[in-house]
Formats: sequence, C-alpha cells, structure tokens
Amino acid sequence: PEVGYRLASSINSMHDAFDFYLNNASDYKYIDKSRLKWYVKGIGKDETTYALVEEDLSKINFSECTNALYPTYERTGTTFYFNDNEKAGKWDVWCEYQSVKDPLPVTSDFVVTVETGTNIDLSLIIILICVAVVVAITIVIIVAAVKSKKEKVW
Repeated sequence: PEVGYRLASSINSMHDAFDFYLNNASDYKYIDKSRLKWYVKGIGKDETTYALVEEDLSKINFSECTNALYPTYERTGTTFYFNDNEKAGKWDVWCEYQSVKDPLPVTSDFVVTVETGTNIDLSLIIILICVAVVVAITIVIIVAAVKSKKEKVW
C-alpha cells in the first residue's frame, strides 16, 4: 500500500486531524476492506508513548507504548481519519494488509509522521491580550476626548 494524507479539521479539539488514504487504492478495489488495517504509534507532548487502540498494546511492535488514545477506533478500509483525542504529539501512521492466504501482512511503503497540537507559546498569547487591552483603552480615551470637545463648541 502507498499511503498519502491531507490535513483535516478535528471534530473534538483545536488540534489538526488528518485524512489518510491509499494512493494506489485501485489495486485494493476488490479486497476485503476489513483486512486493511491502519496503525498509529507516537509520543505525546506529555512524553507518554501511545498506541491508537488498547488492542495494539499487547502487540510486539507496540511494546514501548504505555497508553492508548482510544479504547476502540474505526481503522479499516482504504481511508482513515486520525484524530489525536486532544493528546498533542508526534505520530507515526501506517497500514497493513493481511491476506487470508498469506500469514505475513503487507505493510505500507513508508511510515508517515505527522504532528498535532499547538506550537504557540503561552507568553505570546499573554502579550497579544495585553496589546489588545491597551489599544481598546486608547480608542475609548480618544473617542471620549473628541466627543467632549464637540459638546463645548455648542
């Protein structure tokens, strides 16, 4: 499988979400879509290692994962919507096709690494709020001064 992705809006948070798909979906047109499964593994900003679902925590290649993002998650088919469940971090996403006849799964051509969450510094937000307050106060003072001068003319 050849994996592609695009940015999507998140359903439940301010973080980015991603739509993953197969670039060569036509090669998998006639397969049992439930045999094509997507996997996610990554490190959150809180330094915790996550797997996508609890089922994956027992697998060998997820041995370093301590938590799951979701108890269960719909992750089969030629497309996959990934939402980080408000756990910002860096995520590796890939898919595997497990044929009924072949005991070894076919893994996607490469692992896609995406990052979710906000990179805005808290001090920047505080500075922007302070600037907005100062500008608002200045505008109120100017409007009050101009209005009072007009009243004196009459």
